[in-house]
Amino acid sequence: MANSPVPGTQIADALSQVDLATLGNAAVVAVAQAYLAASQANCTLFANMVHAQQQTAMASHVSTVEAVNKTLRKGSAGAGIADDGLGGGGGGGGGSAQEIAEAVRSSLEASAPRLMVS
Repeated sequence: MANSPVPGTQIADALSQVDLATLGNAAVVAVAQAYLAASQANCTLFANMVHAQQQTAMASHVSTVEAVNKTLRKGSAGAGIADDGLGGGGGGGGGSAQEIAEAVRSSLEASAPRLMVS
């Protein structure tokens, strides 16, 4: 049996089939890895976009609160109500559209450096 060439050819055929299967799967594995890398990059991109939107929303809320606080501080001391410039407000305070815009602008400038992402 040691002199028989049949087992040697069967082994060679089995090895060549395994080699062909490995070569055939290489392209599929490469494409799968490329898709995986692209999906991970998209995931990172979307996570960064959500983070940026959250930071923008936080800046908007902070600036709105600061603007309201500054506007109310300019209102009448007795009533604590600001004149909104529409004729219905209380006392001798500010609250005109220009003052509100200035308060919003200054609060945005003051809060923006604190909210910057490093």
